[in-house]
Amino acid sequence: MGQAIARIRDVIVGQILNLLILPFIMISSLIVAVKPVAAAVLFILGAMFLYILIYPVTTLYLLIFSNTFDTLIRPSVDSIITLTKILTLILGICLIIKVILQKDQSSLKNVFDNPLSVAALFFLFTQVVSIINATDYTMLIIQVIRTGSFIVLYYIIITLVTNKKILKNVLLVLLIAFMVAAWLGIYELITGVNILILRWGADLQNSSLATGTMQHRVAVSTSSNAELNEQMLRLSGVQGGPNFLSFSMIFPSVLALYFFYLYKSWAVRISMAFIFILFLINIIGSVSRGGVVALGIAIVIFWYFLRVRYKMLTTIAVAFAFLVLLLSITILMPSSVYERLSFQSDTYTVSNRIGLLKMGISMIEDHPITGIGAGNYTTVAHRYLVPEVRRSDLIIHNCFLQAWIENGILGFIAYITLYLFAARNIYVVLKESEDRFINATAVAMMATLGGYFFYANIDPMLTNERYWIFFALTVVLYNLHKATRSETTPRAA
Repeated sequence: MGQAIARIRDVIVGQILNLLILPFIMISSLIVAVKPVAAAVLFILGAMFLYILIYPVTTLYLLIFSNTFDTLIRPSVDSIITLTKILTLILGICLIIKVILQKDQSSLKNVFDNPLSVAALFFLFTQVVSIINATDYTMLIIQVIRTGSFIVLYYIIITLVTNKKILKNVLLVLLIAFMVAAWLGIYELITGVNILILRWGADLQNSSLATGTMQHRVAVSTSSNAELNEQMLRLSGVQGGPNFLSFSMIFPSVLALYFFYLYKSWAVRISMAFIFILFLINIIGSVSRGGVVALGIAIVIFWYFLRVRYKMLTTIAVAFAFLVLLLSITILMPSSVYERLSFQSDTYTVSNRIGLLKMGISMIEDHPITGIGAGNYTTVAHRYLVPEVRRSDLIIHNCFLQAWIENGILGFIAYITLYLFAARNIYVVLKESEDRFINATAVAMMATLGGYFFYANIDPMLTNERYWIFFALTVVLYNLHKATRSETTPRAA
């Protein structure tokens, strides 16, 4: 690690200082004489740039952590500029500069080294091509830029996470970040006041805050009860909505089980069990049926692939304990929560989804090849209204269908291959790896993939950075497995 840092510092001293620092000092000195505040901002950005250039991995940890709380730390409630986006941009620029100055050819291989990377770029291409039938060009540009920023984050992750230690740290950062977010959900459960309301107050009403997207609107009342009625509190957490909260807790829930298995310390295992319960309360508190089912799928897959002794006996014990835990939490919740989770109330949701499916099929029939334009669904959906769907609820709730509707058949193929190639990356590792850490990580990834794949069929947001972080980690896992295997395989004489 020390040698790597020293090497980067040599690059900075030997080349970057001559190219950037002297002109920077000259320009900033002129600005100081006219606008001291602008000069201070310039110096801060310069210092941030140098720090990120020297410590890119540490910056990645900060980026992953800050992404969880993007809705809290943005300059304004509707600002599209967030700390995560600033760090992503600067870190991406730093890595490009490093590749150019060091003439590092190995980093360039990441662009097409894995079929998942090719599928990601092709998906972005289909979004650009969808401009053919688009009517809302502003939304299309926003959607393309958003997807492009996620792909940049994807490449940053697969470029910087180059060993098992960094990968484990990234997973720990994710777990810790969502543990903090889960406690904020518990606060909302106890007080009935959403943390975003405390942060933004009246400005939150009808804002476009929801996890940074400008496709969806959040109408949050003082009881954070936007979807049903005042008798049911649905947790929204820092994610901006119940569905977003339940989705965000799937991966960290699997990570809690993963670290429970990975570490032998009972102190760690008790902590991971408590953290898992914390995530489970948030998912149930969101009253998201899809979140509960997705988590159940993830747990089943995790246990199926896990290598443990006395698996059948342990399976019975674990299943019984989980059912008791789930029943206990459900009993402690209001009866309205149980009624909704068991489909005894809110029957409108089912008929609404059927109506949205009919609308989506009609859109595909009209524009099967290039789609209606990325991000244009909400713009044209009113033309395809059916009686089952309210005019105020024009969100498709299906990522795969949305990919086809907006980006055409090629966009759908590109999107679904992201999951297929992610599965391929994980399956190869599961099949070949004997390394305990690598194999356990692959089990956690496969479990998360199962939960994500199911949830993508009901998810209201196609472009979500959590999918892309996960896709990147499957590539990282595959690359680490191949590197480990090549090191242990004896070379031919």
